[in-house]
Amino acid sequence: MNWLGGLLGRYDLESTEAKPSSRESHPDYFSETWVFVSQWAGEELVKARKSNDSSKKDDVATALLRGKIAMLKELIDLPKPKERIRRSVEETDYNDY
Repeated sequence: MNWLGGLLGRYDLESTEAKPSSRESHPDYFSETWVFVSQWAGEELVKARKSNDSSKKDDVATALLRGKIAMLKELIDLPKPKERIRRSVEETDYNDY
């Protein structure tokens, strides 16, 4: 038996239930961990926006950076109700990045 088979043999994979996604399980947005993550995401968002404004990138690099900005904004907005997020995404003008 190889090392992976030995490792997997320790777990009963048949009885493992799927865990809910983070949005369904309602994380504690007042925990020290969430405060750290949201502050980090805010700092990264500022850096990404400055990078987007200050440099001439090709279309692919610009698209990647805009995707990063969108994901950071979504992470920061996790504590907000889903309906508000959905509306804001639908109303987003991606030329603002």
